[in-house]
Amino acid sequence: AYIDRCLRSIQQQSYSCLEILVVDDGSVDKSLQICEKFAAADTRIRILSQKNRGVSAARNTAVENARGNYIAFVDSDDWVEPTYIEKMLSACLANHTSMSACNHWIHTSTRCIQRFRGVPSGVLTARTACENILYDAPPDVSPWGKLYDEKLLRKIWYPVGKCYEDTFCIAELVL
Repeated sequence: AYIDRCLRSIQQQSYSCLEILVVDDGSVDKSLQICEKFAAADTRIRILSQKNRGVSAARNTAVENARGNYIAFVDSDDWVEPTYIEKMLSACLANHTSMSACNHWIHTSTRCIQRFRGVPSGVLTARTACENILYDAPPDVSPWGKLYDEKLLRKIWYPVGKCYEDTFCIAELVL
């Protein structure tokens, strides 16, 4: 239901030198056909298909196949603002960091919740970043809303078959 909006938002990034990897994790709806239509029209899009193994396996497949220096995850029901990658990459490069994170909103049928609204912009120590991520209520352990140096993700894999798989990785990624 959301993949079209998701892919359009990634295609329209102000930082256009992107490799867009779409991991089809054994979808049984029309998602793959929608993604193939986008890939036919945009050479930056590569589709990687696998049997359904879950979100962790899909993220690991993307990391294994990524060719770029930085990696951002965008789930199929997400969309990103046009300057998302540009600003996240600028933050990493300007501050010599291997990870950047940003504010984001969670939309539900009844409300919109803004995350990280009280966190000031700037470079945080690993401890402060961990505290902000883990002590927020509920904690923001999600891999999306962040940009990672690819070397960081190649050391830390998402555990396949675990619920809340991102909780296993976030502290290690930040530290």
